[in-house]
Parts: sequence; structure tokens; C-alpha cells
Amino acid sequence: MSRLVDLLRDLGNDADLCEAFKADPDAVCDRYGLDDDQKAALKAGDVEAVKKAAGLPTVSLTNGIITSYD
Repeated sequence: MSRLVDLLRDLGNDADLCEAFKADPDAVCDRYGLDDDQKAALKAGDVEAVKKAAGLPTVSLTNGIITSYD
């Protein structure tokens, strides 16, 4: 499983992480080891780019943050 998928899942399940991402998305992305393209897609809210990078068939844009739920 990719680090991006881990972050998406965690964003979908952890309100504190969502708040941290809203406050400093670069720090959260760095903590998960995302590359520059993954960071840019996630921060831009580019659902199609995030789906492609994560290899997921669906992702959700919730409150301006892309997430994935189990």
C-alpha cells in the first residue's frame, strides 16, 4: 500500500489529522513521505490526479480535503 493511500485513509478517519493538514499540508505530506507530484495533486484538490497517483478507483473530496475510507 502506498503512503498516499495511507494518508488518504487516515484523513478519512482522523479529525485531528484533517485539522493538521488544513493548517500545514506540507508538514503532513512530508510526514507521510509523499513526493512532490502527490503533494501538489492533494493540495490542489485534483481528485483525478490523486486517484491516479494512489491507484484507487474512487476517492472523495470532503470539506476541501481528498480522503479515502475503509
